[in-house]
This record gives sequence, C-alpha cells and structure tokens, in this order.
Amino acid sequence: MHKRFSRLTWSLLLALTSLGACSDSSKSPQNPSTEGVGNTTALNSGVAQEPDSQPPIDPQAIAFLEVTFTIKGTDRGAPEVPFEIHWEEDGKPSKTDARTTPDGTRRVQFEHGSRLVGLVINPSARTAPAIYKESALLMGGRTHKIHVELELGGIVSGVVLDVEGNPVVGATVGAFFTDPISLDNKLTTRVDVFTRSDDKGEFRLGGFPSGSFVLEASFENMMSVWRPGGTMSDAREFSGLEIHLEPGHVVYGQAVDKQDQPIADVMVVAGKPNRRTNRRPTQYEEVFMYGPRASLTKSDEAGLFTLPAVPESQNWNITARHPRYLTERRTFDAGQQDVWVEMSAGAALAGRVQDSAGTEITGVQIWMLSANGEPSVFTDKNGDYIFGVGKPKPDVCVLFYKAGYGMKFLGPMDVDSSMKPLDVVLEVSEYLAGKVVDADGNGISGVPVRINGTLPMEGYLAVHMPERFLDRDAVLTGPDGTFLFTELYDSSFTLTVRAPGKEAVTLSDVKRGASDLVLTVR
Repeated sequence: MHKRFSRLTWSLLLALTSLGACSDSSKSPQNPSTEGVGNTTALNSGVAQEPDSQPPIDPQAIAFLEVTFTIKGTDRGAPEVPFEIHWEEDGKPSKTDARTTPDGTRRVQFEHGSRLVGLVINPSARTAPAIYKESALLMGGRTHKIHVELELGGIVSGVVLDVEGNPVVGATVGAFFTDPISLDNKLTTRVDVFTRSDDKGEFRLGGFPSGSFVLEASFENMMSVWRPGGTMSDAREFSGLEIHLEPGHVVYGQAVDKQDQPIADVMVVAGKPNRRTNRRPTQYEEVFMYGPRASLTKSDEAGLFTLPAVPESQNWNITARHPRYLTERRTFDAGQQDVWVEMSAGAALAGRVQDSAGTEITGVQIWMLSANGEPSVFTDKNGDYIFGVGKPKPDVCVLFYKAGYGMKFLGPMDVDSSMKPLDVVLEVSEYLAGKVVDADGNGISGVPVRINGTLPMEGYLAVHMPERFLDRDAVLTGPDGTFLFTELYDSSFTLTVRAPGKEAVTLSDVKRGASDLVLTVR
C-alpha cells in the first residue's frame, strides 16, 4: 500500500542538522555527540541504485538499505562517517543512527514497507556534513542501495592554554559552523564537532565544511576568553591555533519594575565591551582571535536570570530588553556575582487577532508604519502580538495582513505606555471588480488599472499605504477587459486607467465589495 510523506518528517529532515563528531589528536575514530550541526551542505551527488534483477518482494522478509559513501572525485570509501537514516513507518517519523565501516559502507535492516525519507550525514574526521533526500519504499526481501559522494572536510588544530600560558590537558574543545557574531546572538547553541585536548593540551578537529567557524574550549571552572574564528574553504588545514582560558564564574540577577515587581521574559545580553570590533590577527588572513562569547538568557516568572559563564577578570556590559519596558543598560564589575536590573515601563502596541468566528489567527504579519520606520511582527499560536516601542511614537498606522483575509489598516494613533490592547478581527477576503471598455463597450485587455486608498492623514507617506506597501496597487485587465483587486481593507478608493494614446480615466469614492464597475476609455 502506498504511504504518504508526512509534513512533519519533511520538516524534521530539513531542519535537522548533522550531529557533532568527536575526535582527538590521536587516530581514534570520531564519535557522534548529542548536538546538532549548523550549515550542512546539501549534496545532489547521491544516487539510488537498484540491481537489474531483484528477488521477489516478500512482505514477511526483512528489507535492507545499503549505503555507500565515497570521497568526491575518487573511488575511495569514506570510513567511520556517522549518519542518521530518517524514515517513516505507518506515517510516523523515525530515525536510526548508523556509521560506515572502514570501507565506507553500511547495511541496515528495516521492516517491509518502511519509507525512506533521507540521510543526515554528520561530519567525520575526513568528510564534511551533507544531506541526502530520497523518498523510497523499502521492500521485504530486497536491498535498496544508495551511493553518496562526500566533500572532504577542512581540519583545524592547535593548543589550549590557561591564563599563564600553560597547556590545559583534557579541555573540551568544540567547533561551531557559524561566525562569532551569529553565535553571540543565539539563545541556545549546538556544537558541531568536539574533542578533548591531549596530554600536551593539543587538539585536532576535522570535517569542517566551507564557510564560517569558531572554536571554543572549557575545562572545570575555566572558559574561553580568546577564541579563533574564521572562514574555511577548499578543505584546507589551519594548524597552530590557540584557545586561551581563564577562570569564570556564575552571575545571578533579577529584573524588576519601578515598584520592585519581577518582570518575566526579559531578554538579558551580557558581554565584554566592544566585543564585536575587538579582534586580533593570527598567522592566517582568514582567521582572527575573538573575545569571550556573550551570554544570553531570559528571566523566569520571578524575574530571575543566570549568566553561566563570566570571566573573573573582566568588567562586562549587560543589556536588558522587554517589549513593554525601556531598554536598560549597565555595567557590572569583574568578580561581581549578582546584578539588579530595574526597568521603566515603555510604550507598547499589543493585542490579539481573530477571525469573524472568534478563532485566533496565527501567522498574521503586522506592520507599525510611521515616518520613523516600518517594524514588523507576527501573531503567535494564540493570535497574540506585541511591539516593544520604548519611547512614545505619534502618528502611527498599523497594517494587518494574512493571505485569504481582507487587510486591516488602522490609524493614525499615538503609541505610548497607557495604550490599551488593540484587538483586531480579520474578515474573509474582500474584493473589488470591474471592467475596462472602449467607446463601443468592448473590453480592452492588457490595460493597467491602479488603485489608491484615501490617505489617513495629511502628509502621510503614500508608500506606506497598504496597496503600495504590499505591492498590490495595480493589475492588468484580462482578455475580456475585466479586473479584480482582492484582500482589500476598508477605505474609499480611487481607480485610474491609463490606456496607450488615451486620456486617463478615473473613478473615485469606490468601496470594496463593488463588482460591476465600468471604466470607459475614449
């Protein structure tokens, strides 16, 4: 019986990234970590192979999947490559972990009728990560063969040193396949490959794909204060890099308002001053030394938060942000173990979006349009949204849009700390239709029809009108001269037709819902 792919399985395969791999400076095999990988390389070099003659299908027999990995451009097998087999049974997503043998192959058993989704191929000591996608039913009594060519991965090696320049033995060294700034901005992180430094404090990691990377290390109470990061290309090797550690400690904090009441869900970012610009060169043009990674966290219901790793010798800046409060910035001193963040209420625009039946609508995009910008948010699974404005903003218009519904355009309004929730109901898509004809009443095809709503106030930017802003302000007439505008907001519209060699024709004070409009071009 044919089985359908579930959307969940596809999303898992696309969103999942390679698991990390562990190596050391000796020649022991890499072992997969429980972490995920960042920028995997999607290869199209995989080939499904079916023998010309297959045995009869036997629903009672075992199905086999035979995987072969080779180094791209050669016939050499890729040994000890960890990978995940993603598959479905009765529509339920499943995953099997595997690893190639020394000859680069692996044969895995499945029940008859299991559906293959694809492979997530993790970095190994020699090869870069990749993704292979294929939809195939695995039949009892038969073997489904896959051959994937893998790119060689880059290699990074070096030494871990403490604050006095001594080698650190047994330090955990991790590589992230991203750049330092992007890593700093992540609330949760996943290491891509990792190892431990040997008895000389040295490490060696392989399987780096082309692109950005950054290394970090830790040992007991020590953390990275200088870490190398750069750009890998052409499976090259960067050797002799250094990671510097010094003691770190935990900082505890609390976010409260002016009445000493705790504030939950405050985004707290702490880091060394000027960390984004303060970097040192290395012996490689593509690699620099960066300071310690910033610490990101959120306050809990009691307003409490923890910064798990702060260097003992450094003063750090801390920034606290919440949509309903003004951003608070301060500095805490080297060795300081607790910090108190008091926040002042700020202007915010928040509310809920529902349909006419009272059902919350998720994924509605909302723009706050003003002369100062056009920030945007989406409604969450409960239909809720919030803009953190900070200081009051006057003369703001708000645009709500989701495909299939009529746009909602509200304003102008002043957004400040006293503003009440702005709840909105989106109606089913509203339209406006008509026909462009010549003096004899015959439809004219291919003529542009432009629509313009009424400006909400004098001096309002025309580019912020919904039809202009969403690039929905013009259509061409069809073969019979008809035209149609959909998903309109409530306004008084003006239609304009300009046919080549003819005077422009304008129709004013048109309301959405009109379906029998006629514009005659003479």
